[in-house]
Amino acid sequence: MSIRISLRNLSDTPMPAGFGLHPYFPATPWTHIQADVTGMWETDAQVLPTRHVSPPAGADPTTGFDVAEAAFDTVFTGWTRRARITWPDEERLLDIEAEAQLDFLVLYTPPGEPFFCAEPVSNVTDAFNRLDEDTGCMVLAPGESRSASVRFMPSQTV
Repeated sequence: MSIRISLRNLSDTPMPAGFGLHPYFPATPWTHIQADVTGMWETDAQVLPTRHVSPPAGADPTTGFDVAEAAFDTVFTGWTRRARITWPDEERLLDIEAEAQLDFLVLYTPPGEPFFCAEPVSNVTDAFNRLDEDTGCMVLAPGESRSASVRFMPSQTV
């Protein structure tokens, strides 16, 4: 499945913008995610980014982790725009590939819930208030458009 997102500024003034997908996936005790990243934003109680750090040992998407073992609502940076989710207990997997513009990955892994999110997005949370940092916020000129696609490729494992 491929989903294309498009955004156009219909205003006569510049517009800050960002976009992304927020798919939910089933979580079992063994659901595993792997995605190459270089960093992440720690967040405060309001889930706003506070500082950029390295991913924690044991829950680093680059080496992969079981979603039941981590509690994230976090934006990861340096994402290569590829992720793999596996459900070994169900012998299936899902590869996700995103196009440029969707250069950040949000992982939402709420403890004890039967779901989680792996969200390709164009910017970090609160990017509009962090324009002086590398947050992915884009500013569209009047009439300007941006778009990107995400592909979801399921298969069976052996």
